[in-house]
Amino acid sequence: MVEDMTKLTSVIDEYIGDRGLVVVKAFEGSGGKQVYIDTPKNILKKDLPPFPLLLQTFIDSSGGIADLAPGLHDLRVYALGGKIIGGALRQPKEGSLYSNTNLGGNIKLLEEDDIPQAAKDMTIKIDSKLKKYRRFYSADFMCANNKWYLIELNSKPGLCAKYQGSVGIRFQKELAAYMVSMADDPLKN
Repeated sequence: MVEDMTKLTSVIDEYIGDRGLVVVKAFEGSGGKQVYIDTPKNILKKDLPPFPLLLQTFIDSSGGIADLAPGLHDLRVYALGGKIIGGALRQPKEGSLYSNTNLGGNIKLLEEDDIPQAAKDMTIKIDSKLKKYRRFYSADFMCANNKWYLIELNSKPGLCAKYQGSVGIRFQKELAAYMVSMADDPLKN
């Protein structure tokens, strides 16, 4: 996280230089709005959202995920009360780096068995740190050169709908049951 333009410039100069791409995101937001992917030089010229901002080096996921995704992607894993309930493979439209559906990306819902084990293992490890909280979130990952990277956690993940098939229906039922269980016992995790 960077708090001002001076810090952003300093971090880019010290750690990134003028090679490759960087990702700058608004601290709060959704749907790919206020996300910029560009060279460091061009990022510093943009009319950026208000600080603080999140700064990430660009991860080239163009190699895809074996047996799941050819090319650029991100993989969202949905976790509910300590349980993985499904996932979503998101891929940008041709010529874009943005996988968000409202920016033209495509989405394919995944059953838990279709999610690569490495992403499930990372999600379980993350969830072990959150056990004392009621929780419904998603973890977004990318895979590059067979190495997995956590991109972000989403406290307000997109919801799956019934029209998206069996995964969407099960997702809605599990979320509703979890919410009812919390209403029955407000102190229950």
